[in-house]
Amino acid sequence: MKKLTVLFLFFTCVFTANLKCQNFINPDLNGIVSIGPSGLGALPNSWQSVPFTDPNCLSTSSQNATPELCSLLGPILSGGINGNPQSGNTFLSGIKMDGFQEGIMQNVNGFTVNQQYTIDFYQAVVKNQNGIDPSGSWIIYVDNTLAGITAPTSSSAAFNSNNFIWEARSICFTATAKNHTIKFMPLDDDLDSTRASPNGPLRMGIDNINISINNSSPIANLGNDTTLCLGQILSLDATDPNATNYLWSDGTTNPTFTITQKGKYGVQITSTCGTITDSIIVDYTTPPIVNLGNDTTLCTGQTLLLNAAFPGATYLWSDNTIDSTLNVTSQGNYSVDVTNKCGTSSDNIQVSYSTAPNFNLGNDTTLCPGQILSLDATDPNTTAYLWSDGTTNPTFTITQ
Repeated sequence: MKKLTVLFLFFTCVFTANLKCQNFINPDLNGIVSIGPSGLGALPNSWQSVPFTDPNCLSTSSQNATPELCSLLGPILSGGINGNPQSGNTFLSGIKMDGFQEGIMQNVNGFTVNQQYTIDFYQAVVKNQNGIDPSGSWIIYVDNTLAGITAPTSSSAAFNSNNFIWEARSICFTATAKNHTIKFMPLDDDLDSTRASPNGPLRMGIDNINISINNSSPIANLGNDTTLCLGQILSLDATDPNATNYLWSDGTTNPTFTITQKGKYGVQITSTCGTITDSIIVDYTTPPIVNLGNDTTLCTGQTLLLNAAFPGATYLWSDNTIDSTLNVTSQGNYSVDVTNKCGTSSDNIQVSYSTAPNFNLGNDTTLCPGQILSLDATDPNTTAYLWSDGTTNPTFTITQ
């Protein structure tokens, strides 16, 4: 009857895994507890012990790598190797001390490569007569890759207590193959489980182990880098329903964060299935500043490059061009509108063109005594005159 039951569970799991999901065979660790010393090393149906030859097992011999299937009745009631299961009628316990590490494992089929999965289970500190270490964890490997170490569970109860406090634990991993061997091994969190330590060995319990597709990984998205106007604030919200902790770059731990000055801001979000980070660069700017300069006069053939460049702005010139610069080659009035997210600024300039002065004092000449000669250098394009005697009028009278 026992073999038929195991076979039925096996085909049920394979059929279900091929359709939708995957899980352990006998996730509730059901089995038959053998009472007495002969029961040490009994395992739940469809589970195996992690052999001492496993690269992740710290046992030094095969006898030191044999976990025990337990119930309220045993296997050894007088030694405290028994207790209340989290669910069902049985649970598994394993000891951790120098040369001993008793774990269980099972090969699970039907994973989807690159899909993330969560392993959920319950753990308790079981203790036994010669091992009353009060706290410990479980370490989980997927094949030979560490998936995680659970947060410790503590117990102040006596070694023969039947009132375990079972605590839920979750470990996440990403499948890299269709089949994986999942291993669970007890781990002492305070590293004092040697025979010589005051508390002696650690005995941990585990029960109700299940695998599910993980939809609870944290998501961090603070948005794209951005530029704000002076006086604006930016509220960042990293709230995630699966998060257990937030840590911003300034050390604050709220799910939201308010920005009032430029800088780089980051957040680290943690859930039971891992940690993810994101960051954003925030800059501040003002409305555009534009200055095309004073009105000016150019000489024939000259050009003038007008530059209205301002970071992050757009441009519209009076001739409808949209570059940040405009090359002036003819006279006229030129204007530009410079726009960014904080506003629009405008400026204009009048550009005139002038030719070189054109005048003629006439030929060299000889005058008679008493005669005078009036010279006139007036030119419409002239802005200044300077005669040889230092005078600056447009006309000059010669008497000698």
